[in-house]
Amino acid sequence: MRPVQWSDRCVRAFKSAPECWKLLIAVFLLLQVASAHGQQATIRYGGDRDLPPYEFLDASGKPAGFIVDLIKAIGIANGTPVAVELDSWGTVKEKLASGEYDLMAMAIDPARQTQMAFSDPIAVYGWEIFVRDGDRGAASIAELAGQTVIVKRGSIVQEAVMASGVDITLVTVDTEPDAIALLASGRHDAAVVSSQTGRSAISTGNFANIVSTSPPVLISNRAFASPNVNAALIARVNEGLAKVRATGEYNRIYERWFGVAGRSTVPVGRVMRYAAWIGIPVAACIVIMLVWNRTLRDRVAVRTRELEAELLEHRRTTESLREAEARFRVSLEGSEIMVANQDSDLRYTWVHNGLKCFGPGSMLGRTDTEMLCVESATALTEAKKQVMDTGKGMTLKVEHGLSPDLREYRLNIEPLRAADGSIRGVVSAAVDVSELRRAQVTILEMQRKAKNDERLESLGLLAGGIAHDFNNLLTAIMGNAALALSDLGADSTAAQRVRAIEDIAQSAVEITRQLFTFTGRGGMARRESVRLDQIVQETLRDLSAVLPPGVEIRLAPARTDIGADHSENHVGTELAMPARVPVDALIATSVAEAPPVVQGEPAPLRQAILNLVQNAIDAVGLKGEVVTRTGRTFATDAQIKSAQVSAAEGPGEFAYVEVCDNGPGMDLARAEKLFEPFYTTKPRGKGLGLAVVAGVARRHRGLIQVDSQPGRGTCFRILFPIGASAPRTAATS
Repeated sequence: MRPVQWSDRCVRAFKSAPECWKLLIAVFLLLQVASAHGQQATIRYGGDRDLPPYEFLDASGKPAGFIVDLIKAIGIANGTPVAVELDSWGTVKEKLASGEYDLMAMAIDPARQTQMAFSDPIAVYGWEIFVRDGDRGAASIAELAGQTVIVKRGSIVQEAVMASGVDITLVTVDTEPDAIALLASGRHDAAVVSSQTGRSAISTGNFANIVSTSPPVLISNRAFASPNVNAALIARVNEGLAKVRATGEYNRIYERWFGVAGRSTVPVGRVMRYAAWIGIPVAACIVIMLVWNRTLRDRVAVRTRELEAELLEHRRTTESLREAEARFRVSLEGSEIMVANQDSDLRYTWVHNGLKCFGPGSMLGRTDTEMLCVESATALTEAKKQVMDTGKGMTLKVEHGLSPDLREYRLNIEPLRAADGSIRGVVSAAVDVSELRRAQVTILEMQRKAKNDERLESLGLLAGGIAHDFNNLLTAIMGNAALALSDLGADSTAAQRVRAIEDIAQSAVEITRQLFTFTGRGGMARRESVRLDQIVQETLRDLSAVLPPGVEIRLAPARTDIGADHSENHVGTELAMPARVPVDALIATSVAEAPPVVQGEPAPLRQAILNLVQNAIDAVGLKGEVVTRTGRTFATDAQIKSAQVSAAEGPGEFAYVEVCDNGPGMDLARAEKLFEPFYTTKPRGKGLGLAVVAGVARRHRGLIQVDSQPGRGTCFRILFPIGASAPRTAATS
């Protein structure tokens, strides 16, 4: 009857209580029912997969270790299922904070107790200092000053070392076995890891060179932990832990992993009694905490959506940057351009070298001074320093290499700025403009030659018109003179004067003939095979009797370098006076392989050669030397286009006559006017000698090359195409 009386008394007290108290009692009873029901829910335990022998993955990949067996025993004692998952230490902490795990084991620390609820201690952890065998050990953290020490990232020992204030360089790793392995590989000075895990890692990895040199430098109790909101879960864990200790299962698990339990220094706390009755104020606090937790969850959800939007925008920006970088790289790979970055010391940090003047690997880490000649390096260094000082870009012309492989580059230099706007180096872009410069020079030369050809053509038209009219007048004069002579006596004074008129008119006729030759008029006489070497020999014999005493004229062998390589521009090579050769030997050398034979008109060809030799004799004055050569060569299209006078129809084999003197030479301005009619620098010259030579070259589809420099003499070379009917066999002199 006593229980019934007590029950009746409780019912009467409940009926007489205020309505607010009735509401709180009802809420409390509902929470108790929910708590009792939650005891049957699965406990999700997360552990460190690399902390043997406490918790780790065995050879088959399953969770194992002292703590794993202990939490399973606690679940069995409480009648609660336990799901064990092992992962990296950092990942387990994140999942515990996010609610994916309910429980994990960690060292008890005052700072952690502000955020975590801890169970009764389950083991005592001691951290020792491990070094390589033979290295200087340490008995405390203070003795590690000045050394590089390996610790587990995020562990309590890392926090302790950092809080000690000792000058230690910390190297963090993911697991304590990683710390032992890294130390065993010869890197860093020491490692601070838990005693049992360190010895297990040494045994498992067979690291015989690793030893412990100190007693534990840090001791801490290890317990199960959960966020403060799961205080009820910690209470159930403590209840199960007390049952496991009371049945002796704890000692059996400990002995299984560490040996005899009596060797453990783990201080076993008294099991906290589970309170069956929690006061109404505590229930009210729990309700408030639930409401606050829901509010926080809503706020976290809103902030999470904001962060997801920011992350999406960041990913889009990153993707755009990657696409732009890919386009930039494709553009660079397809262009002949060099782009390079240099730091504040002007050392190359990044190079894309489309010019291939240096290998990219050979430029990295080096300066211009280390790669270029002193003059070029100094100019570039000063320019780049000026860009960094002023913040303004500039463009330079840079030459690299040696002639004839000298290359010209256009170099743009701009300042390289950091995110804060400060200048941290320079960026340079170089383009090879060598071919452009050569093309510009070629265009200018062609324009100059075109203007010269136009001028000569205009002069030819003028001279041809004058010669035609003058020839008509001379025909009339000579005809009337002939009629006058027929009417006069042969010995009369008047007849003598008329014959003088005929002689003068005949000289004028010769001038008009030369003008016609210059203009190319008058038509070509019957063609025949003409040996240029024989004409030269005859011309030299005729002139040898009238040479000034100080002038020597001679023949020389044909050039051996002409015709060997048709890709070389042998026409117009540098003037070099050859050594004296006997005439008989000279003729044999010139004719030995193939004589220089052309299809042409003998008289104009003889006149052209005579004019060239006479011009050379006039150039040397009273003392000097004139050298002639004949031979065969191949003229390329480029050589034909660069000739001072050219009427050749295309590249091919030509016979040539070369006349050189060691006179004063001439500059470019005089050379451009050489073949104009009536242009002369001689006191009594008529200015038609070289004009006739040009006309003969045109009539025979030939070309003329001139090589002359002030103070170094002059060399003329007139070339005529070798006709199909020209003999190719050797001839005898």
